[in-house]
Amino acid sequence: MSDAELNARIRETSRTDNPADEGNLLRYERYRRSGGTKYPDYESWHSGSTRGGRPGSPAHQADVAANNGPPNNLQPRAVGDTVPDGVGQPGQTVSIRGQQIKPQGNGRVIVEADHVVHSGRVPNSEARAQVRAMRAADPDATLVVTDHNNPTAAPLVYPPGTQPPPPGPLPSGFDPIVPYP
Repeated sequence: MSDAELNARIRETSRTDNPADEGNLLRYERYRRSGGTKYPDYESWHSGSTRGGRPGSPAHQADVAANNGPPNNLQPRAVGDTVPDGVGQPGQTVSIRGQQIKPQGNGRVIVEADHVVHSGRVPNSEARAQVRAMRAADPDATLVVTDHNNPTAAPLVYPPGTQPPPPGPLPSGFDPIVPYP
Protein backbone atom coordinates (compact mmCIF):
# COMPACT_ATOMS: atom_id res chain seq x y z
CA MET A 1 0.00 0.00 0.00
CA SER A 2 1.37 3.44 -0.91
CA ASP A 3 1.85 6.18 1.69
CA ALA A 4 -1.11 8.09 0.20
CA GLU A 5 -3.33 4.99 0.47
CA LEU A 6 -2.12 4.42 4.04
CA ASN A 7 -2.99 8.00 5.05
CA ALA A 8 -6.39 7.72 3.37
CA ARG A 9 -7.15 4.53 5.32
CA ILE A 10 -6.03 6.19 8.58
CA ARG A 11 -8.38 9.14 7.96
CA GLU A 12 -11.27 6.66 7.77
CA THR A 13 -10.60 5.31 11.28
CA SER A 14 -11.31 6.66 14.75
CA ARG A 15 -8.72 7.10 17.48
CA THR A 16 -9.14 4.52 20.22
CA ASP A 17 -7.02 2.89 22.91
CA ASN A 18 -7.84 -0.62 21.65
CA PRO A 19 -4.57 -2.17 20.41
CA ALA A 20 -6.46 -4.43 17.99
CA ASP A 21 -8.13 -1.56 16.13
CA GLU A 22 -7.09 -1.27 12.51
CA GLY A 23 -6.49 2.48 12.85
CA ASN A 24 -3.82 1.96 15.50
CA LEU A 25 -2.12 -0.74 13.44
CA LEU A 26 -2.10 1.61 10.44
CA ARG A 27 -0.75 4.48 12.54
CA TYR A 28 2.11 2.28 13.72
CA GLU A 29 2.88 1.41 10.11
CA ARG A 30 2.99 5.14 9.27
CA TYR A 31 5.30 5.71 12.28
CA ARG A 32 7.60 2.90 11.09
CA ARG A 33 7.67 4.16 7.50
CA SER A 34 8.48 7.69 8.63
CA GLY A 35 11.66 6.42 10.27
CA GLY A 36 10.43 6.13 13.85
CA THR A 37 12.87 4.06 15.90
CA LYS A 38 12.02 4.79 19.54
CA TYR A 39 9.44 1.99 19.60
CA PRO A 40 10.82 -1.12 17.85
CA ASP A 41 7.56 -3.06 17.92
CA TYR A 42 3.84 -2.35 17.90
CA GLU A 43 3.24 -3.31 21.53
CA SER A 44 5.83 -0.89 22.92
CA TRP A 45 4.66 1.83 20.52
CA HIS A 46 1.04 1.43 21.56
CA SER A 47 1.72 1.35 25.29
CA GLY A 48 4.50 3.93 25.45
CA SER A 49 3.87 6.57 22.84
CA THR A 50 1.50 9.52 23.04
CA ARG A 51 1.43 9.93 19.25
CA GLY A 52 -0.56 8.41 16.46
CA GLY A 53 -3.98 7.91 17.96
CA ARG A 54 -3.50 6.42 21.39
CA PRO A 55 -5.14 8.22 24.26
CA GLY A 56 -1.99 9.92 25.59
CA SER A 57 -1.05 10.70 29.17
CA PRO A 58 -3.66 10.86 31.92
CA ALA A 59 -3.43 14.68 31.77
CA HIS A 60 -4.05 14.61 28.01
CA GLN A 61 -6.98 12.22 28.40
CA ALA A 62 -8.54 14.46 31.07
CA ASP A 63 -8.11 17.57 28.94
CA VAL A 64 -9.62 15.92 25.85
CA ALA A 65 -12.57 14.65 27.93
CA ALA A 66 -13.16 18.14 29.35
CA ASN A 67 -12.92 19.78 25.91
CA ASN A 68 -14.99 17.22 24.04
CA GLY A 69 -17.68 16.43 26.62
CA PRO A 70 -21.04 18.10 27.10
CA PRO A 71 -22.09 20.68 26.14
CA ASN A 72 -19.58 20.62 23.25
CA ASN A 73 -19.92 16.98 22.17
CA LEU A 74 -16.82 17.22 19.98
CA GLN A 75 -15.42 14.18 18.21
CA PRO A 76 -11.99 13.34 16.81
CA ARG A 77 -12.28 13.55 13.02
CA ALA A 78 -9.86 13.64 10.14
CA VAL A 79 -8.81 17.12 9.09
CA GLY A 80 -6.48 16.64 6.16
CA ASP A 81 -3.83 14.15 7.25
CA THR A 82 -4.34 14.86 10.96
CA VAL A 83 -6.95 13.73 13.46
CA PRO A 84 -7.41 16.50 16.04
CA ASP A 85 -8.73 15.67 19.49
CA GLY A 86 -12.06 17.43 18.94
CA VAL A 87 -13.87 18.78 15.89
CA GLY A 88 -17.10 20.72 16.11
CA GLN A 89 -19.94 21.07 13.64
CA PRO A 90 -20.02 23.99 11.18
CA GLY A 91 -21.21 27.12 12.99
CA GLN A 92 -21.12 25.43 16.45
CA THR A 93 -19.99 27.61 19.36
CA VAL A 94 -17.98 25.65 21.91
CA SER A 95 -16.99 26.35 25.50
CA ILE A 96 -13.32 25.64 26.23
CA ARG A 97 -12.11 26.35 29.76
CA GLY A 98 -14.95 28.79 30.32
CA GLN A 99 -14.33 30.72 27.10
CA GLN A 100 -17.06 30.74 24.46
CA ILE A 101 -15.45 30.21 21.05
CA LYS A 102 -17.64 30.96 18.06
CA PRO A 103 -16.35 30.11 14.61
CA GLN A 104 -16.56 32.73 11.89
CA GLY A 105 -19.19 32.25 9.20
CA ASN A 106 -19.96 28.59 8.68
CA GLY A 107 -16.52 27.46 9.89
CA ARG A 108 -16.01 24.99 12.70
CA VAL A 109 -13.94 24.89 15.88
CA ILE A 110 -11.09 22.37 15.96
CA VAL A 111 -9.49 21.63 19.34
CA GLU A 112 -6.12 20.01 20.09
CA ALA A 113 -4.81 19.32 23.60
CA ASP A 114 -1.02 19.41 23.50
CA HIS A 115 2.18 20.75 25.01
CA VAL A 116 2.39 24.54 25.26
CA VAL A 117 5.71 26.34 25.75
CA HIS A 118 7.13 29.85 26.20
CA SER A 119 5.00 30.59 29.27
CA GLY A 120 1.85 29.32 27.58
CA ARG A 121 2.20 31.54 24.50
CA VAL A 122 2.58 28.87 21.76
CA PRO A 123 2.29 25.13 21.23
CA ASN A 124 5.59 23.23 21.17
CA SER A 125 7.32 22.65 17.82
CA GLU A 126 5.61 19.35 16.98
CA ALA A 127 2.19 20.70 17.95
CA ARG A 128 2.78 23.84 15.86
CA ALA A 129 3.42 21.63 12.85
CA GLN A 130 0.18 19.75 13.50
CA VAL A 131 -1.88 22.93 13.99
CA ARG A 132 -0.42 24.43 10.81
CA ALA A 133 -1.37 21.24 8.93
CA MET A 134 -4.92 21.59 10.27
CA ARG A 135 -5.00 25.23 9.12
CA ALA A 136 -3.87 24.23 5.63
CA ALA A 137 -6.56 21.54 5.49
CA ASP A 138 -9.34 23.79 6.84
CA PRO A 139 -8.60 27.50 6.32
CA ASP A 140 -12.04 28.54 7.60
CA ALA A 141 -11.79 26.79 10.98
CA THR A 142 -11.11 28.41 14.32
CA LEU A 143 -8.24 26.40 15.80
CA VAL A 144 -7.89 26.02 19.56
CA VAL A 145 -4.97 24.56 21.53
CA THR A 146 -5.19 23.75 25.21
CA ASP A 147 -2.21 22.98 27.43
CA HIS A 148 -3.00 19.58 28.91
CA ASN A 149 -0.29 20.08 31.54
CA ASN A 150 -1.90 23.31 32.77
CA PRO A 151 -5.69 22.92 32.96
CA THR A 152 -6.16 26.47 34.27
CA ALA A 153 -4.39 28.14 31.33
CA ALA A 154 -6.51 29.99 28.81
CA PRO A 155 -6.84 28.27 25.42
CA LEU A 156 -4.78 29.51 22.50
CA VAL A 157 -7.20 30.56 19.73
CA TYR A 158 -6.29 30.92 16.05
CA PRO A 159 -9.14 32.46 14.02
CA PRO A 160 -9.23 31.97 10.24
CA GLY A 161 -6.29 33.71 8.59
CA THR A 162 -3.95 33.01 11.52
CA GLN A 163 -1.79 30.17 12.77
CA PRO A 164 1.10 29.56 15.17
CA PRO A 165 4.65 30.23 13.97
CA PRO A 166 6.45 27.47 12.06
CA PRO A 167 7.92 24.49 13.91
CA GLY A 168 11.51 24.64 15.05
CA PRO A 169 13.38 26.97 17.38
CA LEU A 170 11.73 30.34 17.90
CA PRO A 171 13.76 33.56 17.95
CA SER A 172 13.52 35.90 20.90
CA GLY A 173 10.68 38.34 20.46
CA PHE A 174 8.72 35.96 18.18
CA ASP A 175 5.09 36.66 17.34
CA PRO A 176 2.90 33.86 18.81
CA ILE A 177 0.28 34.28 16.07
CA VAL A 178 1.26 34.68 12.42
CA PRO A 179 -0.79 35.14 9.24
CA TYR A 180 -1.96 32.23 7.13
CA PRO A 181 -0.82 31.47 4.49
